[in-house]
Amino acid sequence: MTKLLFTLFYAVFLLFLPGILCAQTSQTVVNGSSTTPINFGTSGCSYNWVNNTPSIGLAASGTGNIASFTAINNGSSPVTATITGVPSSQGYAYIANDADGSLSIISTLTNTVVSTITPPHDPFSVCISPDGTKAYIGCGGGPATVSVINISTNTIISTIPVEPAIAEATGLAVSPDGSLLYVEDYQTSLISVVNLTTNTVVATIAAGGQNPYGIAVSHDGSKVYIGYSFANYVSVINTATNNITSTITVGSTPSDVKVSPDGSKVYVAVSSLSHLAVIDPVTNTVKATIPTGPNPGPMTITPDGTRAYILVSGNGVSVINLVTGTIIGTVTVGSESISICVSPDGKFVYVTNGEPNTVSVINTSTNTVIATVNVGNRPVSAGNFVTAGPGCPITPIISTITINPSVTIIAGNASGSINTCFGTASANPNIQQFTVSGSNLAQNITAIAPAGFELSLNNISGYGNSVTLNQNGGTVNTIIYVRSAANAPVGNISGNVTLSSTGATTQSVLVNGTINPIATINTVASQTVTDKTRTVAVNFTGTAITYSWINDTPGIGLATSGTGDIPSFIAINNTNKDIIATITVSPLNSTNCNGAPIQFNITVNPTPIFIAPALSIPNTFTPNGDGINDTWVIKNSEYYPTSTINIFDRWGQKLYSSIGYPTPWDGKFKGKALAAGSYYYLIDPKNGQAPIAGWLAIIR
Repeated sequence: MTKLLFTLFYAVFLLFLPGILCAQTSQTVVNGSSTTPINFGTSGCSYNWVNNTPSIGLAASGTGNIASFTAINNGSSPVTATITGVPSSQGYAYIANDADGSLSIISTLTNTVVSTITPPHDPFSVCISPDGTKAYIGCGGGPATVSVINISTNTIISTIPVEPAIAEATGLAVSPDGSLLYVEDYQTSLISVVNLTTNTVVATIAAGGQNPYGIAVSHDGSKVYIGYSFANYVSVINTATNNITSTITVGSTPSDVKVSPDGSKVYVAVSSLSHLAVIDPVTNTVKATIPTGPNPGPMTITPDGTRAYILVSGNGVSVINLVTGTIIGTVTVGSESISICVSPDGKFVYVTNGEPNTVSVINTSTNTVIATVNVGNRPVSAGNFVTAGPGCPITPIISTITINPSVTIIAGNASGSINTCFGTASANPNIQQFTVSGSNLAQNITAIAPAGFELSLNNISGYGNSVTLNQNGGTVNTIIYVRSAANAPVGNISGNVTLSSTGATTQSVLVNGTINPIATINTVASQTVTDKTRTVAVNFTGTAITYSWINDTPGIGLATSGTGDIPSFIAINNTNKDIIATITVSPLNSTNCNGAPIQFNITVNPTPIFIAPALSIPNTFTPNGDGINDTWVIKNSEYYPTSTINIFDRWGQKLYSSIGYPTPWDGKFKGKALAAGSYYYLIDPKNGQAPIAGWLAIIR
């Protein structure tokens, strides 16, 4: 009944295992696509299968589960293949041959070596995953590694480096949930913790004693127990903190440690005292001892927890009744016995013999050696090296695979460049495009844009989150245009346009673009000053690279426009009322994503009872380059910022004109020096005074 319940439970577990097609099911795929792997069922079972239609891309027969393969149907109608799997019980013993670097795999069904593989370095220790799907092989003799073997295929599927902390992986133990592997190093006295999801070392623990040998994990995964070749205690590691939380004195040379199947006891083989120390894992104290025979070493405990098989001196295996605490008997095996492991069903015990290079198989019903298997040079296999064979269905398992003819969608790579400002959808030519073709289509192709993008079949308009590519006679040939959406976030954006149609493999096309931020400017406070006083400098802030400003009232002493900050200046008001200048500032950046302008005022109050001094106008100047009287300087012109100054020749041609007089005239017209002579000027003060006219002489 127990075996039946276990088999049923495991079958249900496999049914919900992601990515695996369980037995007694069917699948339908399209030519050229990958099938779902077929798992025939219970762990520990071996299946011989036959395929009645090898043309689908699968061999006519094989053994074990069927991995995913590329389906083939080059015809025009569906093809269905029937795969029939015939189960047989099968387990394996993984024998690490330390001296020749090989791994012998023994069938527990036939007690023969069915395969030999070679890990990257000298194998030494072995541990089986809790779900029975993987064997972990600890290696040394080079960079220390742990090889991971897929038990269903007996192939190395990955190698985990555990150097530099670990020099040789001499002991292994897996957490009950299969997530962590603890790797023990006899040489460096360190324990490495490996995350089995990422196959990386996530912690290294100092073992706390010399030459650790023997490692076990508690049933709840909260503790790891470490024995030592040269110590008198066992260390207890808290797996939550990876720290040694206690040591339990057991006597000199605790050569191996095991947790009872029900988790209620921890057994330690104490070599120097020739007994087992029985530890209470709650109190971490030795509550009993059991005699074992001389110099006990590596041991194994039967699944029902009633017996222990322990290697002792004299080429023997001591059989211990753990209920009565007595020795049942001794089984003689090969010389230099190194490691020992019981099969998961408790029917057989396997002993590695280093000197004759054999494995002895003990029948636990009779406690006699029923087989001796020749293996590689110096078999070690420290740890748990035997996998389960829990029982299999008695009827064949049938699966079908239907392959439909190819329905294909082919998409080219996107070309073009998307570049726009935030808040604005990009427009041609700032768009991307790619070609799409389809064949054997039964339905139209639907293209869906990723977030931040829009699609159209027209490069100018019609953009949306998706487009439909109508098939005609089962074919499609068109161009899809891509733009960034108005709500796309600032920065470099990317995503995949997905293309799908019934029966076809969904395709994706990577698109990308750049959304530039809008330049911003912070609010600027207005200010009020009095004529002939200095304004406060205006330093603009925001996200812009620079700022452009326009002054609508230049008569206050500030230019009509400029870029950057506005320095402090002497304000001018030659009137008897307030002058209010409005400054309009626009934020600018290098991508022309210029933000909204802001405005602020500079109010200049008049000086009370102020009268501008009269203009002092010279009637000659000598622009000869000697640095003296080279320009026509009109004194007090700064008090008439809105005045107009015009200069004419004798025939009335205008030679010079300005509003205000910020730069004195140098006697040139269109960059050329005028001849010596008299010239007529006309100055309008623009403050209510009459215009001033006269003659000006240029003397050279």
